[in-house]
Amino acid sequence: MAPDWSMRSLSFLNGSPQHPDLTLWTADSGGWEHTADLSNAMHLQGYRDYDTKSMLRILERLQKLGQDLTFDGVLSDSQPLHLHFEHELNTLNHTPEHIILHTDSNMATLTHPEFDSATEAITVAQAFAPSIKGRTILITGVNRLGIGYTTAEAFASESPRLLILAGRSPAKVQECIDALSQKYPDVEYRLLQVDLSSQESVRNAASTVLSREDVPTIDLVINNAGVMCLPERTLSPDGIEMHLATNHIGHFLLTNLIMPKLIAAAKDKAPGTVRIINVSSVGTCTSPFRASDPNFTKSNAELPDNEKGALAMLKAAGLPAEEDKTYLPMIAYGHSKTCNILHAVGLDKRLYEKYGIVSVALYPGDMRSELIRHTDQEWLAKAMAAREAQGHRIKTLEEGSSTTLVAALDPKLDKPGNGYFVTNCQVGTQPPAPKYAVDEAEADKLWETSEELVGEKFAW
Repeated sequence: MAPDWSMRSLSFLNGSPQHPDLTLWTADSGGWEHTADLSNAMHLQGYRDYDTKSMLRILERLQKLGQDLTFDGVLSDSQPLHLHFEHELNTLNHTPEHIILHTDSNMATLTHPEFDSATEAITVAQAFAPSIKGRTILITGVNRLGIGYTTAEAFASESPRLLILAGRSPAKVQECIDALSQKYPDVEYRLLQVDLSSQESVRNAASTVLSREDVPTIDLVINNAGVMCLPERTLSPDGIEMHLATNHIGHFLLTNLIMPKLIAAAKDKAPGTVRIINVSSVGTCTSPFRASDPNFTKSNAELPDNEKGALAMLKAAGLPAEEDKTYLPMIAYGHSKTCNILHAVGLDKRLYEKYGIVSVALYPGDMRSELIRHTDQEWLAKAMAAREAQGHRIKTLEEGSSTTLVAALDPKLDKPGNGYFVTNCQVGTQPPAPKYAVDEAEADKLWETSEELVGEKFAW
């Protein structure tokens, strides 16, 4: 007889050298109940979205290892389960301490609960067409091989007033503008050259934006550009670790410098209409904000416990995870992606009450884009194959950009905190961001560090 698999919540206490048993707990309306000890059973690592069949295989393994392991309710194909790492750091071995399996039953839904990992950006644009028409939108990291382009394409399909498309390579941005102009000739496009790793370039780009009197307002800023897994520690022209410089500091500086145009746009609009969208990543789970060492001059072993990277997670994924190394590519990338989320927290704190401007962070999903060009290709091929074998969808670029549009347009994300980590076009169908990535005190630390690194304080 098939087991009854559904549950409200299922939490595992991960084993440590001091506590090697993997202990299973279940939770229902009556509270937590110790169910079974699964000694040496499974070491679950990662941050995954599984389809129902893949999750059933995992749960079947768990039942075989457990004693009288049962769950409440009924699981159907229309109610997929998701593996959720709450990612609280264990002070003994610095690995994720809790793992939660949960259904969608109690999750908050957005305007279109039918949107999911297979939804394309143009479908989202059609659904929120009135929120695009006539608006001015700035998007960074626009090239034909990434989600910057498909994000711009979706917006262009619903007649915005102006799309400002930013990128390091003018030729690549112009290629996008030429393609979009052929498809949507009635939309105005402007090229903005900016190298986000260079503060001089960012300041020049911001000056260009502010000088355009025919563009008095900007309604949406999509901080999309990024670099990932540079194999060697590299410093920006300003002496900042390159992931942090490009993925966070450049966006921090650009957004703050052009803020007057967002504030002007917000004056006659409902709160939450003008937004700043930060494209983050599930990589946030690999590292908190390293306030004591943002430039990666110390090894993981030398960091305070609350700043250590999740080396066990890297090891489980087959990635370099040496405790004594000062630089690990995935940790550096994840660090910058945590900063993207904390940046959204900091922006909300400073902008929402006064101006009604909201910032939302998101995880677009896994896809084959130009972002992965620096990642070890042999490891990447194995990782992608493993993800697909587990039932995890590798998205197209059109699917990958859909969550960006939901974050930018869904009216149910009009207040701070509602969408710090939108995934698969929803809030709650994937794990929330780690607690350290939405902590206001950490966001304040990051804000102060960012101001120090750019040599300027911002207040409005």
